[in-house]
Amino acid sequence: SFPPSNPPMEKHEQLTRFLEFMLHKIRRPLWRKGLVTLSMIDGAVDNSVFNIWKVHHDASQLEFIANEGPKRGLTGLRASNASFEWLLKDLLPTYIALFNSASRGDSREQMLEAFAELDGVYNRPLLEVLGLGSEVQTVISEDALNALADAEVEVLDGRRSVAVTDGFLEGATWRALQWELQASTVWFGSPTGREHILLHTTLVDGLHSPVLLRVARELRRRLPRLIASPLREIVARKYHTTARDNP
Repeated sequence: SFPPSNPPMEKHEQLTRFLEFMLHKIRRPLWRKGLVTLSMIDGAVDNSVFNIWKVHHDASQLEFIANEGPKRGLTGLRASNASFEWLLKDLLPTYIALFNSASRGDSREQMLEAFAELDGVYNRPLLEVLGLGSEVQTVISEDALNALADAEVEVLDGRRSVAVTDGFLEGATWRALQWELQASTVWFGSPTGREHILLHTTLVDGLHSPVLLRVARELRRRLPRLIASPLREIVARKYHTTARDNP
């Protein structure tokens, strides 16, 4: 661990540029067909198998982006040739056709033929909504920071090992993060055996969110005695709303 007087350097701007390059040029380049893209959690691929729940999620997400994007000032998706018109008229119907094929129980050959229409698009970053205004002074609420400060003393004294607090993020921060996670197409299907998890994503899969990175920096700054190691990973999951309680 690092003493408070000599904390580890976290150069998140450089990290974000590196992850952007890896995501868009190496691991998940949009439109490049025949490329095997792997999830860093479970090795899920994107060009030979698909998750029907993810297909349903992606179709709903694309419709959400098409409806909400223009209201928030977006003029299109990440690529210049990926317009909202193309999304609604071409891409979304392709997803719906694949979902319907799987729901009908079509033959494997028929489903893979429908899935092939998404080669170079499925599991690729069509849109990343990343950013939080620099005018936001703090991302963690004062009530949460006060509660964590008290918990820090108890953890260091050995009186507790876990701290839980409600209302963790400031309102503007929570709204920005919610929009990021709803609109960013950076999600992979659930690992085998963990079907209660609908989707997941990680830092290297596209979750290099400035909001989350600011949370990490602010936590370290406010709790230097407790959080001494550098940030190693960020993981996000979406759960089935009808599934059993989280384990």
